[in-house]
Amino acid sequence: MKETYNKKTRTLGSFEVNIVSPKLSYTEYELLKGERLYTDYWVQFPKADTLYYINIENYDDIVENNTLIIDQDEYGTFVYANKAGTAKLTVREGSKDGKSIGTITFVVSEAPCEEIIPDLYEYTTYEGDLNFNIYFDLEPWNTTDTVIVTSDNTDVLSVSYNEDYRCFDYKVGKAGKANVTIKCGDKSAVVVVTVVEEEE
Repeated sequence: MKETYNKKTRTLGSFEVNIVSPKLSYTEYELLKGERLYTDYWVQFPKADTLYYINIENYDDIVENNTLIIDQDEYGTFVYANKAGTAKLTVREGSKDGKSIGTITFVVSEAPCEEIIPDLYEYTTYEGDLNFNIYFDLEPWNTTDTVIVTSDNTDVLSVSYNEDYRCFDYKVGKAGKANVTIKCGDKSAVVVVTVVEEEE
């Protein structure tokens, strides 16, 4: 770089400019079934005002048949690990026929439940208890198996799944006993709940 002042020119120094092409942050990624990965920051050094198109190889028109599913929510675009398997995803500039930025190989696996560990195997509560809960841990904690909790006496204790909070709600009824079965994959545990009459 040079500077001219009063018809005199002097050298101030030099600098180097490197023009880097867009590239993917990774070429391989592992997900557990049920996990999701948002597409933010997948492309390093993205071009300004350029959209990037995501294509999954051999994508089936029947969405449920795919290892990966592309979806959106209020937080952005993401891939959802729908079932165990391997899927290749290509990112292109501008459109589905644009220049390829690269390919990511996703490996989706399952984590079967190995054990259910209740905090207690016996609970005692009172009629109408609004704060009753049953606590338990799963091994591994991030198992991909579905958890199901049921009661054999819904007059004493009923169980429902809260979709909004992704937890189980327990409604205490009349005095008596209920066996609550927690199932996860091929594992199960039984917790006994005794409801007593509320003292006057």
